[in-house]
Amino acid sequence: MKKNICFVTTTRAELGLLKPLIDTIKNSKKYNLILIVSGTHLSEEFGNTYKNIESEYEIFKIDIMENSNEINNIMGNVFNLFYPELEKINKKNNIDLIFLLGDRFEILAITQVAFILGIKICHLAGGDITKGAMDDQFRNAITQLSNYHMPFSEESKDNLIKMNINDKNIYLLGNPGLEVFKNYKPMIKKKLILQRYNLNEKYILCVFHPETKNNTEYIKTFFDNILIFLDKNQDISILILKTNCDPGYVEILNQIEEAIKNKNKINFIDNLERDEYLDVAYFSYLYIGNSSSGLYELPYLNIPLINVGNRQLGRHLSSNIILSDFNDISQNLEYIKNNRDKIISNLKFGYKIYNSKEIFIKSLDTILK
Repeated sequence: MKKNICFVTTTRAELGLLKPLIDTIKNSKKYNLILIVSGTHLSEEFGNTYKNIESEYEIFKIDIMENSNEINNIMGNVFNLFYPELEKINKKNNIDLIFLLGDRFEILAITQVAFILGIKICHLAGGDITKGAMDDQFRNAITQLSNYHMPFSEESKDNLIKMNINDKNIYLLGNPGLEVFKNYKPMIKKKLILQRYNLNEKYILCVFHPETKNNTEYIKTFFDNILIFLDKNQDISILILKTNCDPGYVEILNQIEEAIKNKNKINFIDNLERDEYLDVAYFSYLYIGNSSSGLYELPYLNIPLINVGNRQLGRHLSSNIILSDFNDISQNLEYIKNNRDKIISNLKFGYKIYNSKEIFIKSLDTILK
């Protein structure tokens, strides 16, 4: 009898990393796929991305996004809304293992639900360190509630062992989202991207999320510094991708709205499918922001990157990443303009590419033997 493997996805970024593993189970003759879609995927404000997912997979939808600017509301919603739905799914399908990725507060709440229901949990990307957000505490709590662990790096595996996790329950996976870069070629031509998003030949890609351990004053500084650079460089435009729903996201959206009012070189969109996101990044002049993809994945596209603030503090850095304080953004943008070729030459990458899909299925066979 086939074993039932469950994945939960709540954000577009998380789905990009999970998709190679989801597809592996979908195409397996040994395992059944149960895919639960929740969080911002079901929010009109964040683009209703569940519609793209259900065009490719059979999904279960569990909406937890009421009052999404408050952590307490989301955590409460998970227990009020997610618990009974996951209980129904489990009773009908008898989940053998549920995979939960990362460090978000809603994933912590979902982990607690699965733990209470007695569902075996495998945590992906445990052992990472991000000192500038609440993520470390959430991630470590998820780790302690999980039965099995698939970290993305050797150092993260060592961190799990330091947390008294039994190394027999740890399977070094690597980041499954990086395998695409072994033979990466853009699917969309640059000309089409420029037309589609009304961009100049040179454009910046921006993905900026709240710093949950900081007040919100830095947000205005972030956008003011970018505007200073754009005013000095009329040939460069910017494409801003919508923030996630961490507390403080409303302030970011307000600043974007303010910046757009009198600037025709600022373009703002809700969402990009992963393939298009990578293509847009590939042709960009540079990336700026503080998303994990800027440290994990985008270095492999051979572009300069500016990681701003402390949100991702503690992650490995590739040699084409510049760390920047908020007040130094315009200065670092000018530095890239004058040294772009030098920055992207002789790249050394912070994260290794593993054969993650192969490792994943072998690890799963061992866990469920």
